[in-house]
Amino acid sequence: MLSSEACFDVSLRNYIRSGPRRAGPAAPPHVWPAFQAGIFPPMVIAHSSASTATADLMMGRRPPRVVVVDDEPSILEMLRLRLESMGATVFTILRGSEALPLARQEEPDLILLDIMMPDLDGFSVIRQLKEDETTRQIPVIFMTARDEIDSRVQGLDLGAHDYVTKPFNTVELIARIRAALRVKALQDELYEKNRLLEQLATSDPLTGLPNRRTFEEQVYVEMERARRGNHPLSCLIFDIDNFKDINDVHGHQAGDEVLRQIGRVLLGRKRRTDMVSRYGGEEFVWLLPGAPLGAATELGEWLLRTIREMEIVTTLVPLRVSVSIGVSTYEPETHGDIPTSVLLASADESLREAKETGKDRVVAKELNLFAELSTDQAEAGTDEL
Repeated sequence: MLSSEACFDVSLRNYIRSGPRRAGPAAPPHVWPAFQAGIFPPMVIAHSSASTATADLMMGRRPPRVVVVDDEPSILEMLRLRLESMGATVFTILRGSEALPLARQEEPDLILLDIMMPDLDGFSVIRQLKEDETTRQIPVIFMTARDEIDSRVQGLDLGAHDYVTKPFNTVELIARIRAALRVKALQDELYEKNRLLEQLATSDPLTGLPNRRTFEEQVYVEMERARRGNHPLSCLIFDIDNFKDINDVHGHQAGDEVLRQIGRVLLGRKRRTDMVSRYGGEEFVWLLPGAPLGAATELGEWLLRTIREMEIVTTLVPLRVSVSIGVSTYEPETHGDIPTSVLLASADESLREAKETGKDRVVAKELNLFAELSTDQAEAGTDEL
């Protein structure tokens, strides 16, 4: 008895041979002449008693997306019918030059690629795919009538996942497709886990903002960029007034919600070039490339009003909070080559003054080249505010 795989191939071959019928759809016009003319080798549509290729193709828990590139319409049609019958979403193209744009647009899980094509051969296509950041991880299976070892080695060296020779056995091809999809699924899973690990290492889990470690790496980059471009770099450091009282009276869950909602405010207002971070505890920092002291102070005043007027809904009672903000600006032409710690210490000195003079205010000061020393001396007093 024939397996469902073999039955499909028999019915497909009969469908192609039969041409138009009175009832039911006619064979596609480009398939019937191709088969009659002998372009379809007998082994392209294979018979087998194997049943390993009968199950649907899957990419994890979803159907795979497959691009087939071949200059033979009959091959494209046969593979489209076979793969779609197994649940895949299939995109077929006749020209190698169209492969990269389609792969960028559709982000397939696999590409079946002919080598011998008139406009752009498969070796040139795979070079393009592997040089492009968005497509280099897509596995490629070469399909070709060339059986030379050198050709196979060249394709594999260029980054192909596998290689099948025409005329190919359908069952073998499906098995190779399954293997390629398994590898791609594992690669995607590994990529996602690495992305999550990187997110855990670089962001604050409570607010979603970059953490202090990430900020301290970025501030060096921005300081150097400001020096090279001779443009200002402003820094806002602020913390939530009386935050310890919120935790003591309303509980740490209420305090966490305050931090989360302030984080949302910062993410909603920051520019693409800005860097906002949870600096530690109830303290945040906002780096503003290109902003002079006046513009940074205006932003600080906006932030002060926005948080003061914001009602923070918690599980117990709605809360209103205020912040104290310190601002300082680095001007390369004026201040020369200084360490990033001086800019941060100067902004922290402004923050300390804002808290000492009544809280709920913005204090903006010219950069103090000796702020790092004065901040170290006043550190214990700042912790008590």
